[in-house]
Amino acid sequence: MNNRYIFRGKRKDNGEWIEGWITTQYKKGFDGEILFTRIKSNVFGGGEHLVDTETVGQCTSLKDKNGKLIFEGDIVKDKESGLFGKVIFATAADGFDGMAGFMVDDVDDGLQNYNGFWHLVEVIGNIHDNPELLEVER
Repeated sequence: MNNRYIFRGKRKDNGEWIEGWITTQYKKGFDGEILFTRIKSNVFGGGEHLVDTETVGQCTSLKDKNGKLIFEGDIVKDKESGLFGKVIFATAADGFDGMAGFMVDDVDDGLQNYNGFWHLVEVIGNIHDNPELLEVER
């Protein structure tokens, strides 16, 4: 199974996180506004659930220093360098040195390309459950 195609989102019915595959996205008009998203659980017998589209994030297929999968929207911290921020997908136009891919939007220095060094960071929360982590003074 390729984790890159796994998504995570908060269920609308109970607020719990679910990981799995996006099965349905309904859009309105040409503006790309997503009305709702359904995710099919990757847990056997988990079913398909309506999720809050604002919470949907793609799995990076990368793991932190504790072996935990990293998703878009996670907040990571590198204790050695002091870097911390949220995980985003950056396009070549927005990315670090013109590169595209998953990067850390560092609270101090902007985008950081962590390719090859994701094993140094630790997931300490996410932007939906722990937004205050990005506001903490170091």
